[in-house]
Amino acid sequence: MDTLRHNHKALPRATRREIAVLARVAILGYLLLLLATMAGAQQPDILVIVIDDMGIEYAPGWGVGLDPVAMPNLEALAATGTRYDNFWVDPLCSPTRALLLTGLWGYETGVGTVVQHDDHSLNPQLDTLPEILGAAGYATGLFGKWHLGDQFGAMTPIAHGFDRYEGPLLWKQDKADPSFFDYAWTEVEMGSPPVHTEVVDEHMNGRVNEAAITWILQQSGPWLAVIGSPMAHQPFHFPPGYEPQSNSDPEAFSDRAMYRAMLQSWDDDLAGLLAVAADAHVIVVSDNGSPPEVADPPFDELSAKGTLFQGGIRVPCVIRSPAVPAGVVTDPASAVDLLPTVLSWAGIAAPAGLRGEALPAASGRFVYAERMAPNGVGFAPSVWNIAATDGHYKLVRRVAGGAYEMFYDLDVDPNEQETPLDLAGLAPGEQAAYEVLAAFLDERVDERIAQIQ
Repeated sequence: MDTLRHNHKALPRATRREIAVLARVAILGYLLLLLATMAGAQQPDILVIVIDDMGIEYAPGWGVGLDPVAMPNLEALAATGTRYDNFWVDPLCSPTRALLLTGLWGYETGVGTVVQHDDHSLNPQLDTLPEILGAAGYATGLFGKWHLGDQFGAMTPIAHGFDRYEGPLLWKQDKADPSFFDYAWTEVEMGSPPVHTEVVDEHMNGRVNEAAITWILQQSGPWLAVIGSPMAHQPFHFPPGYEPQSNSDPEAFSDRAMYRAMLQSWDDDLAGLLAVAADAHVIVVSDNGSPPEVADPPFDELSAKGTLFQGGIRVPCVIRSPAVPAGVVTDPASAVDLLPTVLSWAGIAAPAGLRGEALPAASGRFVYAERMAPNGVGFAPSVWNIAATDGHYKLVRRVAGGAYEMFYDLDVDPNEQETPLDLAGLAPGEQAAYEVLAAFLDERVDERIAQIQ
């Protein structure tokens, strides 16, 4: 013991300094490792599921429809997560997907209506969610519906930042052909190997989910999986195992009966996705309201998908994340909020100029929706309908194609069943709300005009 003490005291001063430096380096290295570990813990796995054409009147728990579909897995997710009661999207498939991927509005993405073959698609100059997450070390995969361009090259999911894509790149629009879902559809795989196409004799929704689950289980680092569910888009059909048990009731074979069966099948498949993503942050959202053919009260074919009525743009949305307090949110939110929300979960600063906010967002803001045609930027659209709400009042304006406005008090008339408020006879509070919403829409019009000039 004495010898050890003696030898320690006998160390040259320079050596003791070197030991002190090494100790500090070791401590610093440990702290850096700890910070890196903590940073890694802040990059959660993220699952985004976009269900196709599910109107809010069919969603159980939102209290809108008279006869919602029993969907126990969606209900369980909502019971443990956050249910958004006033969530807006654009009224068609393609524009909403562009909002989600960019956090920008349709007149900025260039996608305001359904993207057809050889159509203008998502602006390739824009940063997308998979590109941003991929740069931060995420693996990114899209499975199922893309619907933002069916041409190889600059219009594919891979060109917009996804590492892996598997699904029907050529989104067929034949409403009368159930074979689109049931057999002989062309599956496109992109990633590594680069491109592979195959005619698949298998129901599309199950195949898409299996591909997603397989990919998720292969990941060793943080991942983003976006599921573009084909259900419950037309053509309406009974998924395998969901055929009616009796042939005696003609209504059992109606479009509405098939649509409900598709939603039930989607919910059953949801269980498998949630099982492999038990620790992931999860978003489930519909891309627009019910198709007009199956719109259910309080909506009808004139206030469903494709319109800026609540039946076209107010959709079910559920988020499960420790970063978002569980419960029910009645403040308005929209699809442009999802990109900044996901980036906040990953600890990534959102790019400047986004139109949305990370959820939970502050109260007292407006949300916006539009329908615009044709797709593209830099020219005046022939159709442009826009809408905004503060959660209480809603203003709808047709800008191109014959101007008009409709103004609603959603607290009194939440599903727009009554005649719009008379703009010439508004009460003082209504007039003030109208002027603020009108000014907000004026700004959108001015921005679009500035694009053209």
